[in-house]
This record gives sequence, structure tokens and C-alpha cells, in this order.
Amino acid sequence: MTATINVGGAPYGVAVNPTGTLAYVTNISSGTVSVIDTANNSVTATIPDGGGPYGVAVNPAGTLAYVANYGNTVSVIDTANNTVTATISVGGNPLGVAVNPAGTLAYVTSRNSATVSVIDTAHNTVTATIPVGSIPFGVAVNPAGTLAYVANGGSGTVSVIDTANNTVTATIPVGSSPAWVAVNPAGTLAYVTNAYVTNNGSNTVSVIDTANNTVTATVPVGGAPYGVAVNPAGTLAYVTTDGSNTVSVIDTAHNTVTATIPVGSHPIGVAVNPAGTFAYVVNFSSGTVSVISTATAAPGTPGTPIATGGNAQATVTVTAPITGGTPTSYTVTAVDSTIPGNGGQTCTVTPPATSCTVTGLTNGDSYTFTSTATNSVGTSSSSAPSNSVIPQVSAPSKGYWEVASDGGIFAFGDASFSGSMGGKPLNAPVVGIAATPDGKGYWEVASDGGVFSFGNAQFYGSTGNITLNKPIVGMAATSTGLGYWIVASDGGVFSFGDARFHGSTGNLTLNKPIVGMAATPDGGGYWLVASDGGVFSFGDARFHGSTGNLTLNKPIVGMAATPDDGGYWLVASDGGIFNLGDANFYGSQGATALNKPIVGMAATPDGGGYWLVASDGGIFTHGDASFSGSMGGKPLNAPVVGMEAFPRSVPG
Repeated sequence: MTATINVGGAPYGVAVNPTGTLAYVTNISSGTVSVIDTANNSVTATIPDGGGPYGVAVNPAGTLAYVANYGNTVSVIDTANNTVTATISVGGNPLGVAVNPAGTLAYVTSRNSATVSVIDTAHNTVTATIPVGSIPFGVAVNPAGTLAYVANGGSGTVSVIDTANNTVTATIPVGSSPAWVAVNPAGTLAYVTNAYVTNNGSNTVSVIDTANNTVTATVPVGGAPYGVAVNPAGTLAYVTTDGSNTVSVIDTAHNTVTATIPVGSHPIGVAVNPAGTFAYVVNFSSGTVSVISTATAAPGTPGTPIATGGNAQATVTVTAPITGGTPTSYTVTAVDSTIPGNGGQTCTVTPPATSCTVTGLTNGDSYTFTSTATNSVGTSSSSAPSNSVIPQVSAPSKGYWEVASDGGIFAFGDASFSGSMGGKPLNAPVVGIAATPDGKGYWEVASDGGVFSFGNAQFYGSTGNITLNKPIVGMAATSTGLGYWIVASDGGVFSFGDARFHGSTGNLTLNKPIVGMAATPDGGGYWLVASDGGVFSFGDARFHGSTGNLTLNKPIVGMAATPDDGGYWLVASDGGIFNLGDANFYGSQGATALNKPIVGMAATPDGGGYWLVASDGGIFTHGDASFSGSMGGKPLNAPVVGMEAFPRSVPG
């Protein structure tokens, strides 16, 4: 335990915001919510709430907190100014609350009504009331947002709710008096204290296989288990034991307790920060929050890193160690094999990011890279060296793909054709494309969120079978090519594979719809852009400005980011270009009469130019972007809706 923080009287629930910077704690007897600054473990605000606050959840954007009040209401807190902005009537004596991954719905258990209230977060109204088991306590939503799990303390069961139609589709017997439930990040297991489910009367945790809704393991823990939380890696579950004044740490691979940590008196709620480095435990009788460092040992040696060369720099992706404690950071060090004295440059990776860029390298020299992992306990030994790369000024990319709304793909220059949906039946039109880092594959995304993979692009999931509030309008791939994000016109973001959710505008009222997105080079964040040029940044994406307050001749239709995360371009349907941050202006079509409107853009890998594409497939080049062909003037079965640049080949 690294810190003990005094909060209000009889604290019960705790939730951490998506960036891990703030924790929200409900205080029942004080009728307040304490806001904790996790950087210095101090209470920075106390929000009057009233009504006996119990459970608390923060939306994925971190902009709103939802508090279940025993007085039959839910309070909505604006986290920007720490004020209650709405109070929503729900069922009798609500206890638990959870928000779906899109931030559009909140699920609230009502103890005395034996129901779950479903709240539309855009309008703060209850849109459905679902009967469940007796005395429902905890509730959790799976990562896809398709299922909700409710621990029924009086029934000894877990209700499984299909969120598409708000009906209970399964009832799973667990242990005695289940209190809380948590779902692992993969959505494959639920843990009930009896998922994971805590069984307060059985002193066990039930592990539920969510594929077939059966209990596959029962893990003995301390006395009267209550709260449960799973770390972001899905490797550990933290269980508060109210009767033992401890936290049991479960190794989820083996379903065994590997550590028992003393905390305050009568621990109830528990939450783990997004990095998985700290757990926050609410001690009901002590009026405190215990902060637990999840590192019990120094990290083991990281796996071999992967390097990609660039101009006087290299991007290095680290590989997590398989032994030891959880790293809080990695240090990457360059080794110059040509002239050893030219090496020694470093960069730092802070999870959940997985890569960083080492700058200041000598073009033409051969480099490898090693990494070390660090946490509060210590630093690991160095990894094996990465693959060799030779930084150099690369020739500009000489290829790109165009994608049409029927899924047709047109490849030019170095870009190769790996397949398409052209000529195949689609449920909804294709709206975007993203390529793998090596350019040997790509994904298409349709407006219903259906994803189609070609070449070496792997399928990691889609929203094709989910009812969306608004249509999908674009996508972006992670820097590793092992995942992707898709974005809807309301700014709802859905993440798949190794793409992490960093926030969205799905629960905000927008002036204009979202029309596209771009990811940061390391995959640690992304930008969304609206048709008025409003830009919204999430994760490590930095805001560099927007055209949201300007009068535009034509709407914005897309964006592209610079390779250093220092800026971006916005493009309008008339071909007008707006450069922000360190993005340079290389020209536009704003003063040119176009046969068809511009529908998208792509930047060259070195950021020295960009292409614009029109709906007839016409291509316009600026800066160091070279023309490799187009569909302009050729017959199309369906209009072009976007484009993607072929990645620069890896030097060395």
C-alpha cells in the first residue's frame, strides 16, 4: 500500500477516469463525492450530492460521472466543474451503476425494485426498466457493449442482459449473496464476488465463462468479499474482503490468490487505473481510500523490441515482459553498430502506449535498440536487441488506394491490390479504408460498422451486428497494424484489437457531425473532425486548433496528421486545405473548378505533402506527393469515398 487518503463518511464506491488522473469516491453518510488527484493522492474537490450516494461510474470520455443515490435517483456530475447538472429518477434504492463503452447508456441496479434502469445519457432519461433477480447489487457491461451482467444478492444468481433489446437472456447460479461483478477486457470472463462475481456469503469469487454462461471456477478468498476489479491486461483481479480488511489478488490465468494485502476497515469498492499500476480501495469504516501499487516485484526482462527506421529517427515498439511486476514505463536505448559513439539516444514509453520514437540518429548508420522496463520496485535487465535499421531520407511514398462506396478498391503506384468488396453484396455502403503499416493489407469499413480485411490485415471485430445511434463515417489503424478504431457521425468511437479506447464525443451535443478521424503515430490517441472543422483530441493526441469558429465555403470532409503528432490538415469538399500545428501548407484546390467534390485526403509518410481525392476518383497532389494514377475520367460503379497512402518502405 503506497498511500491512505482521507475522504468523507462511510465511503462506498470508487471509479477512475479514463486518463487515470482522477478518482471519484462516494461518501454515503456525508452525502458527497470526493474527487482525488491521483498524481499526489489528495482530495481536490468535494461535491455535494445528497440522497445517500453508493455506486459511481465515469463515462469513457471522462466528462461525466454517474452516481447511484439510495434515495431513488442518479446524479450526473460534470467533471469539468465538479457540479451536479442533472438528477434522474430510477427504481427503488439504487446501488450499482455502469456505463457502456460508447458512453450512450448507463445501467443502474435498484435493490428494492429488483430491476435495472437503462438511462439514455444524451437526454438523461430512463428508456427501459428490466426485471432481474432479487436484491441486485453490482452491474458490469462487456467491452463490446452488447451484454450487461447483474449480481443478484438475494437470488444467488447473475442476470445476463442483452443490451440490444433490454431482456434477460440467461440467469447463472453462483455463490451465496453475490455482491459485485467485473468483466475482463477481452469480454470472455466475468468475475462475481461470487465475468468475476464476489459471493459475500460464500467467501468466494465465481468465474463465469461468458461464451456459455457457466461458472468455470470458484476461487476461495478472504471473509465477506464485496468489490472486484480486473486490471486492463486481464491478468489480475482485485477483490475487497469486507470481513478480513484485506484485498485478495487473483491470478486469472490459474484462478488462485497470489497475494493478500491489508487495507483499512471494511473495504468495499475497488477500481484499477487504466495503466494497471494502481488499485484504489474504499474503506467504509475508516473513511479512507487505500492506494495499492500493483507492482509486487520489478518487471522481468522485456521481449525483443521491433524497430522501424525513418529520417534520422526510428520508431520502436516494446514487448511487455512475461514475468515480474507490471511496468509503469519503458526506456528504449539506441545502439549504433557502425560508429558506437553515435549511439546512446533514448526515448520513453509510458503504458498504455507501446512505442516511442528515438530521434537524433545518424542517417546511414546501422542501429539496433534495447529496452528496459521500470516500476516502483525497480528496473529490469535490458532486452535482446531489436532488428537492425538504417535511418535515411526515404523517397516519398509513390502509391495509394482509392475506395468506393461499393467496396471497390483501386491501387496505384507501389500500392498493391489485395482484394475488395466490389461486386459483393453489402448490408451498408463502405465509407472508409485503413492500411497495415507495411502496406501489404488493408481494411474497409461500412456505415453499419462492418469491417472487411484483405491481404495481411486481420479481422479484430466490428459493430456490424450492433444497433448504432449514428452511422460509421471513418476508421484508423494502430501503429502496429494489430487493431483499429471506427468512428460514428456522433463521435462514438469503437476500438478493436490492440486499439485502446481513449474517449469520444458520443455523449456530447455537437454543432456538426463527425466526418473522419486520424490516429497519432504511436497509437496512443486520436483526433475526430466534424464537418465544421471542429477538432476533438483524445489520449496523447494534442489539440493544435480547428476551424470550428470560422465560416467555411464548404464543409470539411477529412483530415490527416503529420508524422510527429505536431499538427494536422483538414480538407473541405471544395479542396480547401487548413493546416494547423506544424503541418505545412503545400497547396489546395480551393480556387479550382472541380468535376466532383473532394471526399478525403492522405498525407505522405514524411509529412512533406498530401493527396486529395474526389468522388469521381480524381487525384490532386501537393508538396512531395507524387501522382501515380487515378480513376478520374473512368467509369465507376459507385463513387469514391476515401483514400489511403501506401506506407513508406522500412529503411535498412
